[in-house]
Amino acid sequence: MAITQTPFRFRLDSSSGVPVYRQLIDQVQAGIATGVLTLGHQLPTVRQVAVDLAINPNTVMRAYRELEIRACSTPSKAPARSSPPSNRRSMATTVPAASIKWSTNSSPVPAPAASH
Repeated sequence: MAITQTPFRFRLDSSSGVPVYRQLIDQVQAGIATGVLTLGHQLPTVRQVAVDLAINPNTVMRAYRELEIRACSTPSKAPARSSPPSNRRSMATTVPAASIKWSTNSSPVPAPAASH
């Protein structure tokens, strides 16, 4: 009997004043900290989050990239759902072992400073 993952769903609070990309990051980090997200758990694709929340895909991409930098997730390729079938792929993200180690730390690891 195969165990299926419960899909991770993001929720936005438009009255919080917190930027949307930051809300996405915070929700993934909270999911890891509470055990809702575990090693190998696949997050929704950029496209799926953008459609579900009616936000720009670039906003989702920004959040996922920052999570990758912080070692909270790793990119994986999942087949895009398009018709007709094509060779295009859309980015999905999974929770790696490094994030589990990171999530047990009492204080988050700061993101590296961007150099321009």
